Amino acid sequence: MNSGERITFVRVSSTKNCGDNACSPGAYFEFPYKYRMVDFFASLPKEICHLIVGGGGMVNFSTLELWTRGARGLKVAWGIGNNIHGGSTPRWPSYLNQFDMLGIRDFDSPIGQWLPCCSCMHPAFEVRYPEIRDSIVYEHAEFPINYSEDIPKKSNYNTYLADVLKFLGSAPVVITNTYHGWYWSTLLGKKVVLISPWSTKFLGLKHPCPVIDRVSDWRSASKDAMSYSSALQECRDANIGFHQRVVEAIGKNIGN
Repeated sequence: MNSGERITFVRVSSTKNCGDNACSPGAYFEFPYKYRMVDFFASLPKEICHLIVGGGGMVNFSTLELWTRGARGLKVAWGIGNNIHGGSTPRWPSYLNQFDMLGIRDFDSPIGQWLPCCSCMHPAFEVRYPEIRDSIVYEHAEFPINYSEDIPKKSNYNTYLADVLKFLGSAPVVITNTYHGWYWSTLLGKKVVLISPWSTKFLGLKHPCPVIDRVSDWRSASKDAMSYSSALQECRDANIGFHQRVVEAIGKNIGN
């Protein structure tokens, strides 16, 4: 293998979903060796030395097992999570045991260690955004939220993270049905109201929020919502510590 390609980062890049596009540790951290980025659903390269997959809801895709089989060096899962659409019980496949370092974004996971999405490292979280609205809606493009109130709305498709954070930062209350809408709003210190959760990815939230079925209930629900002022630093600390351990582990395995 070319010594300049010792690390293969794998994420879902064949998508318009801002969350998928913003969750690879290769975008936020430096590593001691050159690397390549490969789409999660692409054909596996001929040779894979050290493998780092994530983040995103990859746990329940059999494709993940194929990647673990293809790597001959260190195998790392970075902030991946459960994601069964329409499911009520998370499942943790046995092939997750193939990882040498298993970082799971679901807080109550029975395996691995808690590791929130590394998108928390984006510098746009450090910007102070003026709140110019009472509330906003951030929806998943594949699961649109229908309502009649005059509340500004943005989809998770065709957007850059900095633009999304500016939008999420524009109101004290965020109504959302996307995982990263919940996550990023929480990191910004907003009160989050989750509407009609549709996947097991919403069952392991470390910073819980009220759940509603109708947007019109957001005002009453927001009274029970909490803002978590320490969430951003907490999530960053977890990622910084994990990065240090990964770099050390790769250094010990450089002969593979």
